[in-house]
Amino acid sequence: MEATFDALLTQMEQQGFAVMDEFIDRASVAKLREHAQRAMADRAFHPAGIGQGQHHHTNHTIRNDQVLWLTPDTLAVWCPTLHHHIDHLTGWLNQSCYAGINQSEFHLAHYAPGAYYKRHLDRFANNNERRFTVIVYLNDQWCEADGGQLVVYGHAGHHSIQPEAGRLVFFPSDKLEHEVLPAKRPRWSFTGWLKTVRIPQSCCSTNY
Repeated sequence: MEATFDALLTQMEQQGFAVMDEFIDRASVAKLREHAQRAMADRAFHPAGIGQGQHHHTNHTIRNDQVLWLTPDTLAVWCPTLHHHIDHLTGWLNQSCYAGINQSEFHLAHYAPGAYYKRHLDRFANNNERRFTVIVYLNDQWCEADGGQLVVYGHAGHHSIQPEAGRLVFFPSDKLEHEVLPAKRPRWSFTGWLKTVRIPQSCCSTNY
């Protein structure tokens, strides 16, 4: 797996992002999608927002997808293969690149037909904790006519990426602008952010 991660990093350095097919197997894709569809039927998804904290709000002129936030424990139950691969990637980044990643956050996203997300960065203007974005797609037999492509704006212009089942897209959260084009059928994806969170020194500590 380390050789695969080396190749991802080389891709990212050359073009600003990396893509890898079959990051998780088809059975894992199907299992996670089934959990997502069941949660959607149970109305566990909510309209996605933009901004953070007191600035968080919905703006359907920018994005109109729905999301379900996951804890790492939930991801480990719903898709242990994906949880393992992300843990492995995080450890490799910390060992090989001294990334200092110590937290992560995850959600599932559902784009109904016609839904989109306009061009944006994944890092908040007033918060630099997000270091890397990890996207994995959950859509079987997706073709170009279905729309819903991820458009990324890398070093050599823009690139269109099909949201095909098991495909990984990996990039720095603060550098790569990207958008999701409207789809013609339901579109499912997993997104994770690998973060460096400053842990405050305990107020009870004593200096000698």
